[in-house]
Amino acid sequence: MSTLRRVVKGTAKATVLALVVVLAACSKSGGKVVPTPSPSLPVPSAPAVTTTATVTPSHSPTPTPTKTVTPRATVTPTATPSVTPTVEVSEASGATKTIKAGQFTSLRLPESTDGGFRWVFQTTPDPAILAVLSDQSLAPTNVPTGTVGASGTHKWVFQAKAPGTTTFSVIEQGPGSPAATASRYSLTVVVSP
Repeated sequence: MSTLRRVVKGTAKATVLALVVVLAACSKSGGKVVPTPSPSLPVPSAPAVTTTATVTPSHSPTPTPTKTVTPRATVTPTATPSVTPTVEVSEASGATKTIKAGQFTSLRLPESTDGGFRWVFQTTPDPAILAVLSDQSLAPTNVPTGTVGASGTHKWVFQAKAPGTTTFSVIEQGPGSPAATASRYSLTVVVSP
């Protein structure tokens, strides 16, 4: 029992010393925790007794309130992206279509693709005013199996390049040589600024 008293007494002295160090550190740091090196203690030969101390500084500085200004969000106007929708041509042959520079337009005409017919340009548009971006035959869709003579579609996509007026014409030619003309289509396009 006397060995235990010596260990507790030695531990109590170390605890008091640790408390003094903590209190001194707290008073110097203004209440902030500052790590300090621990004193070296002899290792007790008997079972160790754990001692816990809670230190509350008697004087803690009161924080000074400060005025904070929250910046207001500023609205920066951004340019709306220019959307250039494709204009479908629905005019009859020989009509005039007006579109704006930069705009796209497309023309679709029925084509007897399985009969060997195809649309070709007879006269092309002025490429400085109206550029041809695509010229393609599209196979028929949703055709029941075994159907003979189904029609597909021919599609052209154009882009209006600069203000002006241009005319083009296309013809649907059948198979063989010389190829017979089955249909004609012409369109005048006016490109405005």
